[in-house]
This record gives sequence, C-alpha cells and structure tokens, in this order.
Amino acid sequence: MRIQEASTQLIASVEENARARAEEDLQSANREQAAFLESFFENMSRNTLVAATSVQNILEDDQLENSSYWDAETRLIRLASGSWDNANTETASVFIPSDVILTSSLVRKLNLLKHSELVFPSMLKGSPDIVAIYFGGQNKETFYYPNIDLANIVPPDFDVTGRQWYVAANPDNNLQNSVVWSAPYQDAALNGLVITTSAPVIDSSGNFQGVTAMDVQITRIIDFVANSQVGENGYAFLIDSNNRMISLPEQGFIDFAITDENAKLSAIMDPAVLTSASPELLEIMDAIKSKDNGIFSIILNGSERHVAFYKVQQVQYKLIYIIPSEELFSGRAAIADQISRKPEPRSTSACC
Repeated sequence: MRIQEASTQLIASVEENARARAEEDLQSANREQAAFLESFFENMSRNTLVAATSVQNILEDDQLENSSYWDAETRLIRLASGSWDNANTETASVFIPSDVILTSSLVRKLNLLKHSELVFPSMLKGSPDIVAIYFGGQNKETFYYPNIDLANIVPPDFDVTGRQWYVAANPDNNLQNSVVWSAPYQDAALNGLVITTSAPVIDSSGNFQGVTAMDVQITRIIDFVANSQVGENGYAFLIDSNNRMISLPEQGFIDFAITDENAKLSAIMDPAVLTSASPELLEIMDAIKSKDNGIFSIILNGSERHVAFYKVQQVQYKLIYIIPSEELFSGRAAIADQISRKPEPRSTSACC
C-alpha cells in the first residue's frame, strides 16, 4: 500500500511537472514568434522616424533654399477642377487642393519638400514591405511617392489634414510626438492588407509642419503567422488593436463555427458581428482583452484546447496559439504508465 501511495503521488507530481513544462514550452514558442512580429513593426517605426526626420532636415536646409532642382511656380499645373497637379513623369506626386492659394511661402516650402523624392526611393527599395511614403502639410499640400497621379485620384477639395493618419499623429492628439499606427485595411491599389504608420514633422523651433506617413504591406506577416507550426494540429492567428481577427486558418473556422462565406473571404473579421460564430470565440476575446500574455484552456468544438497569447506592443496586436490539450500533454500518459508499471520479477539461476 505504501508503494502504491508513493507511486500515485509520484505520478501526480510528474504529471503536474509535465503539464507545467508543456504550458511553459507553448508560451515560450508563442513569445518568440511574437518577438519576430515586434521586430518587424519596430523596424517600420524606425523607418517612419527616418522619413519624418529627413523631411524636417530638408525644410531647414538653407543650402537648398536657392536650389534649382524644382520650381512650383513653373512645374505645377492648375487643373480645370481648380486643384494643382504636377507631371506624371516626375518621381513623386504633388497635390494642392483647389481652395489653397500658392503664396510665396507655400511655393518656398513646396520647392524644399520636392527634395524628399531624392530620399524616399532608396527607403522603398531597402524595404519591399513599404508600399508608399508621403507627406501632408498644414497648408493641405500632399507629396506622395511613388507618383500615382494623385490629383486625378482624389477630389479637388481633398484635405489631407482631415485624414485619420494625419489627425492621429498631430501633436494636438499625440502629445509624445511618437509614431502612430492605423488599423489594418484592404489597400485600394490591390496591395493586400496594409497598415499606415505616421509621425509628426516638427522643426527646430518647435513648429508643427505636417505629418510623414508610410503604407506598410503586412502580407509577409500574415504568411508568417499562417505558416506557424503549433504542434501537429494547432494553429495561430492575429487579432489587431480592435480585436479583429487576421489570418484565421480553416481549423479556426471549424472550431469557432464560422460558416459565413463572406467572412471566409475576408482578410479581417470582427467577432462582434459574426452572427454564426460560437460563444467560445467571444469568451476567448474577453479572456485576453485586458492582459498582455497568458495561457488557459477552453472547450472548442467538443474537445479541450489550450490557448496561449502574447501582445506585440508596437501595434497592440496579439498573437494567439490554439492547440488540442491532448496533444500538448501527450507525454504525460506514457510517463504515468511507466511509473505505475509493476517491475518484472528477477530471473534466478542455479548456483554451480
């Protein structure tokens, strides 16, 4: 009986340790992959600051004051709609809305800003995830690289200062003058899922000059998450800062009972409006909304699953792992069986 009690206690202890180790390994893998995502967004944040600093330096460069590189008075064309446009053959698009007067101070600023197209191309070439770099100024002027004939895309009264990426980065709403991120969205130019990052441009006198922004394609991030190996039958997906799901694999649709065909075709899904989704999906979202990381179990599609999550601080996303608990703890049963197995009787031999 004492041997049996000791064996039972040992099995319980080993199972508890094996369980803790399995959960720790899952969280560790989750944390490491979240760190990769963090490094991607940190790099884009640095690029945004470099672009903003470049614009600031250009606006304050006295040597560029008398440059003959480009002259707004002769190179801008007033369209029939009243807005101002530049030639499509130039490196970057320039747009001025119809209600803006080209004063001498604005012309000076435009002439300086045009030098930014000498910097931005190398940034795009060095980072293929960047789709576009642009600047919006307080006078509603917009510079956009690459040249997409912006004046024939936006309405003649287009006000860049009202765009969300501009408003969010404006020091009035961004007291730390830090880099800000938009929610992911489908790019109208067919670049897939895109996120915009922006930062204010403030001169050495403390004057706000405008906002520099970048559109960043996150297809590579989505592919990385979709191809994450979580055991044999587990999977991973992202949720953005608005708790919308990104890159949910087929098993996720089955687990959460999502049958809406339109939802399956969408790159982003909001659980709050998925009428066919199981209540367990909202239960998971509720369990992780106020924490940066953690692990817990839940019954999904009739079986126990373990859920691990870790926050990507730069963009406030969360990387979520889901794996069958049976698979996660598959080694426990074998260990318990080995401990509880009765020892084989020793063989005896005749003494000579």
